Amino acid sequence: MATTGAAVEKKGELPVDKLWEAIGFHKPLAGFWYNLIFSLISMVLGLFISGVIVNIFYPYPESNGYRNLTGGIFTLLFVMFDLGTHMTMDRFIAEARIKNPARMLNYIQYFIWYQCWTGLIQTTVVSIYAIYVVPNTSLSYGMWLMLIVATYQYPGYLGVFGGVLGSLQMYNKTAVLGFITGEGFQKLTELSFVFIGRIWGMNTPAIGEIMGIAIGACIGVYVDDFFAMWLSAWFFTKAMKKDGIRARDCFRIGFGWEMVKECVTFGIKTGAWSLIGVFTGQVLLWINIIFIPQYATFSSLAGLMSGISGFVNWGGVSAPTPLIAESFLNGKKKLTQYYFAQSLRYIVLFQMLFLPSILTVYLVLNKFFVAFNMVYYLMALPFFFSTLIRNFQQPYTSFADSIQLGTNHPTALMWLRGSEEMLKIFFMLLWIVWLDLPGKYGLSALIWIIPCGEYPAILYKTILSYAFTHRKVVKIKIAYWQTLVAPILSGAIMLGLLMAMLHFVFTPVEAAFGFYVAIGVAIGFLLLLLLFGYLPLTALLGAWDTNSLRDFKNAARMSGPSKWFVWPMYVLTEKACRKSKLFNRFPLEADEALAEARELLDLKEANLAKTLTKRYGL
Repeated sequence: MATTGAAVEKKGELPVDKLWEAIGFHKPLAGFWYNLIFSLISMVLGLFISGVIVNIFYPYPESNGYRNLTGGIFTLLFVMFDLGTHMTMDRFIAEARIKNPARMLNYIQYFIWYQCWTGLIQTTVVSIYAIYVVPNTSLSYGMWLMLIVATYQYPGYLGVFGGVLGSLQMYNKTAVLGFITGEGFQKLTELSFVFIGRIWGMNTPAIGEIMGIAIGACIGVYVDDFFAMWLSAWFFTKAMKKDGIRARDCFRIGFGWEMVKECVTFGIKTGAWSLIGVFTGQVLLWINIIFIPQYATFSSLAGLMSGISGFVNWGGVSAPTPLIAESFLNGKKKLTQYYFAQSLRYIVLFQMLFLPSILTVYLVLNKFFVAFNMVYYLMALPFFFSTLIRNFQQPYTSFADSIQLGTNHPTALMWLRGSEEMLKIFFMLLWIVWLDLPGKYGLSALIWIIPCGEYPAILYKTILSYAFTHRKVVKIKIAYWQTLVAPILSGAIMLGLLMAMLHFVFTPVEAAFGFYVAIGVAIGFLLLLLLFGYLPLTALLGAWDTNSLRDFKNAARMSGPSKWFVWPMYVLTEKACRKSKLFNRFPLEADEALAEARELLDLKEANLAKTLTKRYGL
């Protein structure tokens, strides 16, 4: 059987579908590789959308700014009602799949009915406020946006089946779903309604072009959610057929008050300080609106640049909450420890791949905006390094939260999140109000305050979270050479190669054939270097051992539509490992973790057999 690092022999290899059912880190890794082809397509589409589509459909940054601000006004209300299901899928679904698959179905049923009824209440409350109160305030321009945003909350469970597939670590399914509903139908519906909204706004002076675009975008996103639910329900039914569960079974009521109490209690513990976090966000939103002129525009520009610099985390592979819960809550602490170590290793490994790429992109970004006539977005460039710094820490912070939830320590997370939120308010008041840095230094201060004003508070919570885990939960052990030294050295070499590419390839081609040809050649060069150069380089420098290489092999076999280039990447990495004198020089011990993974898989199969026997008399 395939486990975290279990040997996969040439004879008797498990079929790929069995690998998706097996226990181990190969699943989140395979999920990344499976999704890679879709991510590459999305990246190319993103360049096209940024360069052509945005200029046509979103010519004004304010459109997205108004749209985002409207949603932010009601975030506190929405999160408050969502406490009853906060993190319930990630916490309970994976564990129940191992111990009691029938109970897993009950959790899904509870989620649907809770979201249905609370969503109806939210939609009604916000609609009454928008119709009867807002017209008499300075926010009257946003009444229609508020009504549309309120509708998002009903029926409230449209993402349930996709969420369950993610909690069950079926990343091959979620990759396809994410691509179709993200870059496919969602973008089509969004842009269709944006176009209609823009035309309507241009011909209706009371609405205006900018507001018409914002309204159309809000409607398009909502319409897409229904298509996404239907498609994810179909995927869910196919995936759960062997368990005897269909999508329509999830709409029945099989849960009792005991489960309601369990989920609500857990949701309040994990979400209480998230609620305070949303309250903090509301406070900070109003501080920004009051003290920063044209905040909607600046926040939209920072958001655009954050999306670009956020590619530094594009390949982040870490053990999600369901994977940790599956191991730790079933008593497999050595396996959990192994997941921690591999997660941190892969975060660094891929950040050192994409950081040089993002820095290279930044050097030609101004030419990109000019070439595609995106003159309104040139002011986003100063936000690059501040958003890059903010994004760089994100996977470490998210993984720290996943650890607390997956190991069932919601109270510790609650206090950490609470103190973090109080510090956020303190630091933002310090920068914006008490020190008045925007008033004294203008844009130079804003480009750092908007993305990074809360940074000290985030670092405080993240560091304490890892310290708590190491001392009270499971010792965090990492292979320092594999995790830090080899990836950082490889990243430095990649940066040098990319700088050489800019000087010796991009610049001469641009001078001879123009920017469009040069950017195409540069993208091709970049992809070849990223896909077939970086990982073998890390292998030569000692970033791999026998267990991690076996995980890579399993993941490569499971990579689906990406296999045609992921498998060559594995083969090149394996060859580099064989040639490297540093291979297995700094290994991460995993023998006990492998034994626990086998035990967990046996437990899962035994309990599934009991459930099917009880339900169908098999």
